[in-house]
Amino acid sequence: MPASDPSHLVHVRLFAHHGRPNSFGITAREYDHLLRMTACHVEPRPYFAPRDAFSDAASERPIRVNVTQVRDAELIKDGGLDKIINPHQRNVAIYYADAELLPDDDVRRDALAKFDMIWAPSPFSQKVVDRLFEGPIHLVQPTLQMGAGGIVTAERSPSPPFTFLYIFDLKSFWRKNPLALIDAFRTAFADNPDFALVLKWKSTGRQRHLEEKLAAATGHVSNITLLSEDLSRDDLEALYRSADCYVSPHMCEGLGMTLVEAIRYGLPVIATDFGATTQIITKKTAFPVGGHERRDRLGTVMEVDVSALADTMRYVTQNDAEAQRRTAKAFALVSEIYDPDRLRRELQKSFQWMEQAWRASGQLTPNNRK
Repeated sequence: MPASDPSHLVHVRLFAHHGRPNSFGITAREYDHLLRMTACHVEPRPYFAPRDAFSDAASERPIRVNVTQVRDAELIKDGGLDKIINPHQRNVAIYYADAELLPDDDVRRDALAKFDMIWAPSPFSQKVVDRLFEGPIHLVQPTLQMGAGGIVTAERSPSPPFTFLYIFDLKSFWRKNPLALIDAFRTAFADNPDFALVLKWKSTGRQRHLEEKLAAATGHVSNITLLSEDLSRDDLEALYRSADCYVSPHMCEGLGMTLVEAIRYGLPVIATDFGATTQIITKKTAFPVGGHERRDRLGTVMEVDVSALADTMRYVTQNDAEAQRRTAKAFALVSEIYDPDRLRRELQKSFQWMEQAWRASGQLTPNNRK
């Protein structure tokens, strides 16, 4: 190992989970793999595991870092970070900022101040958190291979129906905004059997009223399918392969991993032109749809224009060549952004900063606690 590489002096205790089982997602095991690619010593832990001492795995005293994915609910809940923050270690948050946080959001500002560093999973999150966090913010984007493996392609059937797909978590019902998609689909295609919409969600069984609301919104037409059961990895892959276009009518989005997965399967993507997805959803790579921004409890969000969404869905069904051209560009873009080598470089850069800033100052732990 090169002497200039400090990563072996950084011990990471890790919890990270995003997306599963509703999408291929990102988990601690996969972050663990990428961290080990940097020669970093990693000790994954369960979410609420006791924060006992790290093992010693370096000849010099390591910088011990507690890395945790933080959800917005944990930031705004009183005591929500009590089981996350370790006062005897450096604490790094992987924070997915869903909305444009407001500069006067003192609740989130005070919560984020408990961390020593933020790993932002997108430029959008980086920009948003910068308004509220005075410490170091490093862009550390996940890798494309952390979910389903390498890039795959699918052979589309030219025969009807043309199928639109949306995958979301029912716990984020308001933010994911599936009712707008149902409205747009029925406006564009009514009950025409040549077009289909599949809505797949993750449910805990405690949101029965939302499932009933979805069913009522469909009008119980035969060309809209609702799927609530957990799918195996093979079944989820088959679902992507069976679709012709992916749609995300979100009001705000902190990452949009299912959009990336859809692009990997060669699907053209239609999405609200707002949030972290704007890094990959442009007029050159996909079909962004505008809307109306408004202030909400999360910050600034966007309500997609349902009429424009319906028009865009019609356009994609009628312009396959254009859709495929844009998807090919999206395919190349996400391959570059979520490349494992790029993530490894971003992690190395972050570890080098830790080594230079914290060890050089003698502050291996907060407030120089030894």
